[in-house]
Amino acid sequence: MSLVRVQGPQRSGLLALVEGLRAWFALPFVAAKCAEERVRIPVIGRTGWRQREQQLNTSPEGGNRVLLLPGNASGALGTLAMPERPGVGYGGNPRLLWTNLRVVTASVWSYDPDNPDDEEAQIEASDQLVELTLQGLDKSFRATLDDAGETVVEVAGTGAILPGATLRRDTKVSVNAVMGLEVLIEFVHVEPLYDMPNDLITEVLPVIEKVLRVPSP
Repeated sequence: MSLVRVQGPQRSGLLALVEGLRAWFALPFVAAKCAEERVRIPVIGRTGWRQREQQLNTSPEGGNRVLLLPGNASGALGTLAMPERPGVGYGGNPRLLWTNLRVVTASVWSYDPDNPDDEEAQIEASDQLVELTLQGLDKSFRATLDDAGETVVEVAGTGAILPGATLRRDTKVSVNAVMGLEVLIEFVHVEPLYDMPNDLITEVLPVIEKVLRVPSP
């Protein structure tokens, strides 16, 4: 008899999404297509609202970076919903408890250094980067490391981003926003939340005892 310790998923869904977006932009065919269309590959920065201020102008061009931030400016983090569960007697280990409809804000900062005084050129760069970011979020890629330490990108499925995202600008212009344009994209990322996993006992043969019960007269 042996006891198998079962561990459930422990990775933050938001950080996994950041990792996936970073892996998407690192794909060779994405870089090639962006080069053909003269679209700059953005920097995918570390997650956090404080990082938004620290990373407004980190790339050499003074912008062109994407951050995924938890919640939105009003403080909303999301809602918990009952998941679609299978019938009684079925389910995984660990079982699915809730679905976290997490609110995420993507801060998309763009800048066209070739035309710093041309507002239309800045709008063009902004729209291109917003579109590219949405493409990456839709793909839901997952990055892992192989035995040699090389990055391997696998498709993890799509559909984790709910439709109805809101695009807006911050009405308070940051003191760090010296150039370029920032677009804030608010969307909902669907993330499963699991129960405590049950350990498994293996190499055990069940013993069935049958007891004949005679009804009383």
